Amino acid sequence: MTITTEQLAPPGFDFNEEIYRELNRTFASLSEQCRKYSPDFRACLDTAFQALRGGKLVRPRLVLGLHRTMIAGLAERDSRDGRDDPNNQGDNHHAALQIAVATELLHFSFLVHDDVIDGDLYRRGKLNFIGQILKQRDPDNLSDSGPHPEHLHWAQSNGILIGNFFLAAAHQIFARLDLPHADRLRLLDLLQHTMNDSIVGEFLDVGLSSKAITPDITTALEMSRLKTATYTFELPLRAAAILAGLSEEDEVGVGEIGIQLGTAYQLQDDYLSTFGEAAEHGKDSFSDLREGKETTIIGFARGTALWKEIKVNFDNGDLSTSQAEEIRDLLVQCGAEEYSSSTIKNHLEACRVGIRELSDRVNRDVVDLLLAQVDQLATRRS
Repeated sequence: MTITTEQLAPPGFDFNEEIYRELNRTFASLSEQCRKYSPDFRACLDTAFQALRGGKLVRPRLVLGLHRTMIAGLAERDSRDGRDDPNNQGDNHHAALQIAVATELLHFSFLVHDDVIDGDLYRRGKLNFIGQILKQRDPDNLSDSGPHPEHLHWAQSNGILIGNFFLAAAHQIFARLDLPHADRLRLLDLLQHTMNDSIVGEFLDVGLSSKAITPDITTALEMSRLKTATYTFELPLRAAAILAGLSEEDEVGVGEIGIQLGTAYQLQDDYLSTFGEAAEHGKDSFSDLREGKETTIIGFARGTALWKEIKVNFDNGDLSTSQAEEIRDLLVQCGAEEYSSSTIKNHLEACRVGIRELSDRVNRDVVDLLLAQVDQLATRRS
């Protein structure tokens, strides 16, 4: 039986409930700061708050679940050894909760900026924040004829500004944590590292998509790691380790596991978008092929003899189902499907190796939680 972050919460306690309570407190504080501004901006902020509340809270739950598990293990060890907690790390739960909320603010800001860059108005079949602002401006501008350019500019500008607003808010949470100065600096360094990686990952993604950067498999893999792995897994895992009082060496070890997990997660996204079942993952089966997305799958295919046939309809906005299925068959034939599947398995195995190396320095429940994340990814279908 695998352990999930929900199962690690105290009996009768719901991590989601606690996270939303802290999110609401944060929203209330941000709203109070904006009382002096125009009603239009406050309405925009309220729309953003509602959009943010719809997330799965993956990153916040990782922070809290791993932090609680590490703390419990350290407390058990100290009790067994007859020692007190010299760093008073057991009192850091509220700081962990604040960091958990900050990771969700960071996630939302990255999503909004990504939607601006990609020109997207929907996420998972529903209007995203930009789409909602657009609909508020003119309820009829989402018709088949497309939005009015001026209205779209307004909505996307809202996306840029609100994304910046939440980036600043996330930084303020990290900077104001009631922690020893050295710990706060470690967390701020981690935040800067996360933002740098994520920005460069998006830069590479845009550059590859626009053909401004020469596509190759190494760059595609680096883009996947930077854009997703750092803020989705490395940040939550390393933040939990810092707050639990782990050494910098063990913090980096936990972070390496997060990098491998996050890279596998992004590669799985690409794999499922091309070879998965639309009924399971809920996305357009061929959107990556139609949009010409430079994944590691395509990077591998570019180096094979079948690329000449694949590129005929790759990046074709009018790609038909039969043409897409032909590309998919060619990707299987040229070995790209097997390469992608094997690469995902290799990253997951690297996670398991890293967890085993940490097993003599963290408690068994931490090991089980990390292994559970690997197992969940290994069987992921959506």
